[in-house]
Amino acid sequence: MSDASVMSYNAALAAIVRLYKSGVDAVLLLGPPGTGKTAMRHEIAQRTGLAHQFMIKLAHHEVPDVAGVPVARDDTKRTHFYPSADMLPPEGLTGGLLFTSDETGDCNVSQQNLLCQMVFEKRVHTYEFPPNTKFFMTSNRVADRSGANRIATKLGNRAATITLRPTPDELFMYGAKAGWNAHVLAFVKMKGSERINPSDNRADAPTYFNSFDPSDPAQMVVPQFASSRSYEFASNYLHYIDRHEPGLDAGTVVSELAAIIGTPVASALGAFRKIASQMPDPYAILAGKTVAYPTKQEVLWSLTLTLASKAEKANVKHLHAWLDRGPEEYLALAARVLFDTRASDLAGPEFNKMIMSPKLKAMFSGV
Repeated sequence: MSDASVMSYNAALAAIVRLYKSGVDAVLLLGPPGTGKTAMRHEIAQRTGLAHQFMIKLAHHEVPDVAGVPVARDDTKRTHFYPSADMLPPEGLTGGLLFTSDETGDCNVSQQNLLCQMVFEKRVHTYEFPPNTKFFMTSNRVADRSGANRIATKLGNRAATITLRPTPDELFMYGAKAGWNAHVLAFVKMKGSERINPSDNRADAPTYFNSFDPSDPAQMVVPQFASSRSYEFASNYLHYIDRHEPGLDAGTVVSELAAIIGTPVASALGAFRKIASQMPDPYAILAGKTVAYPTKQEVLWSLTLTLASKAEKANVKHLHAWLDRGPEEYLALAARVLFDTRASDLAGPEFNKMIMSPKLKAMFSGV
């Protein structure tokens, strides 16, 4: 039986919010490096209405740094524990708190025991967590060979545990909203689900979306691999190259991309980029000029996303007219990206006509 607690990014986010709202106080989110575990805390806090956030990497500190050291009280003959400054959230917070323990798997047993006390007792010696504190713990897995230790079963039993496995579509939409390089977006959309080695039948076989493979000895020596995080680095790099060094040798670009996302993915992205660069002038299309429709998929994916990134209220009718000449998947791609990322900027009769196109009726039927 497959593990039902393995979820995509959006499913995991929704599940964690529901768990917290249902009364669960702690969640442990596991997953490979670079999949967005730690970054999720901002969306969790927003969706649960928790007013404050606090994050700590317990593995960076000795237990007394956080739990405090005992100091005698002469008047009561009892001891008081004074944690070091900034190791725990300020007292007196109201409105709820999301307390994030990042890289929890890097903690030793003593540090995990401290987390057990925090989660179970909502306090550390004389310090008490604010009312409505939710604990969010993130960690790589032991199998990831990232240096993570095993999560102690007593800590795991105090939390709901979810394993994160994002999807290419989730990364694509995140990148589209963030203005990623069109070649990176098109590559993820077109090839993200493909296995690098088609004969590798493992469920978690490396793909062009996430090439992480802890079972590969070579990756332990040269640890670059494609992930959600490294694709963002690659996008920033290609934005720089396109703007400042457009004539840079393609071999140099692939070598430098390989330093970010590994050689197999960098080589495939370089080849994709070479073909995609043959696309016609997007400004001519947006100006309403007659432009031949490309036949190569790589060109169409990249061109569609480039057009979407340059669309304005004044030219969206030309974008619609040109894309409407070809396969509906490209019109659908542009419409979805624009609707999800720039609907307020483009709002008007021409944009409404685009998303209400008969070809897209099913996609936007609830709008």
